[in-house]
Amino acid sequence: MNMDFQYQHLIHRLKTRFSGASCGIFTNHSSFSWHGKKYLVSQIGKLLRLEKVFIPEHGFFAELQDQVPVTRADHYDFLETGAEICSLYPGEGSMLESSLNQMGELDLLIIDLQETGARYFTYVTMIAMIFEILKERKLSILLVDRPNPAGRMVEGTLLPAAYTSMIGWKGLPHRYGLTIGELAFFLKDQVRGQFELEV
Repeated sequence: MNMDFQYQHLIHRLKTRFSGASCGIFTNHSSFSWHGKKYLVSQIGKLLRLEKVFIPEHGFFAELQDQVPVTRADHYDFLETGAEICSLYPGEGSMLESSLNQMGELDLLIIDLQETGARYFTYVTMIAMIFEILKERKLSILLVDRPNPAGRMVEGTLLPAAYTSMIGWKGLPHRYGLTIGELAFFLKDQVRGQFELEV
């Protein structure tokens, strides 16, 4: 799968359909286009009203140890978007809920992250939590699909809802065998999301 082709297609989609929309993006350093030699967040900042950049666990460059919150937005000034940097970690409490609720104020949310194919990765849980918060909101979500680095094999038992945590979302096996786009449709169905999801 050619990621640069995907990014060119996404940029065209944003120009033709979402011009003028207030936008947020949930992303990190994996979202990079070699064609333009820019991070996707920097490109979007020149196309739309990019208002929020949501940063996952480990920071934009995976520069932070696990369980360390993103607290210094000035680390990312080089992105030159003018958007507010919002941490989505630590993954619990009022700070997280506040950041997630801010997504509902947007017209469009873009998600572009590379996951690992295992339910223990917090990026997958964060997407599920985002969908749970936004399930009754009327906004558009565009998710950039990526191959599953662990392949198509499914292994392990399904996690019971009672044991859901940041390192395991209910209903997922240890290794789920889906691309992140396919997983997104599963999670949307699971929470009965009313938002528009495009992969």
